[in-house]
This record gives sequence, structure tokens and C-alpha cells, in this order.
Amino acid sequence: TPEELMADLDMVFSLTPGRKKLNLHASYAIFEPDETPDRSTIEPRHFKLWVDYAKKNNMGIDFNPTFFSSPMVKDGLTLSSPDEKVRRYWVEHGRRCLKIADYFAE
Repeated sequence: TPEELMADLDMVFSLTPGRKKLNLHASYAIFEPDETPDRSTIEPRHFKLWVDYAKKNNMGIDFNPTFFSSPMVKDGLTLSSPDEKVRRYWVEHGRRCLKIADYFAE
């Protein structure tokens, strides 16, 4: 669960000297129980708990799209897929990740 992962991070950070920065992939979005996880529909609100965690721990957040480990990877391809549906899916994922990165910057 996100809470278990944050507790694990707390342990690691407590044992690591220096200033910390959280690196998140889009695959760490936190969905409500009634939502279906989909990388082409993620929104900033799916990362609110991560923002709260970073603020509580006085750390910044680096963010990456997750262009792997998905049923929408076809023949090992995402953005360069010859399948227009696959390309559109991943372009939308990239657009949404830009909005999420803007949310983190705010």
C-alpha cells in the first residue's frame, strides 16, 4: 500500500545522511478504490498523498512518466509504435505527466 511504502521510505531515509529527494514514476499514482488505474487518465490529485509526504519530510520530488510495464506496450513500443491507438495513449500519458510535474512545482 502507499502507506507501507512511505513507512519503508521513512526507515531508509532515517538511515541515510544528507538532504533527500523523492523520485516518483507515474506508476506510483494513488487511485481511489472505485477508480481503474490507467496511465492515460492520471491527474495531479492521484499524487496528493505524495506531495503531502514530501512536504512533511521537507523534500523535493523528481517525476518521471512510466513508459513501460503496461498492456499498452505493443511489440516493445510505446511512442514509436506504428499502431496509432498505442501512440495516442502514450502521448496522452506524457501530457498528463507534464501537468503532474507542474502540480509538483507549485
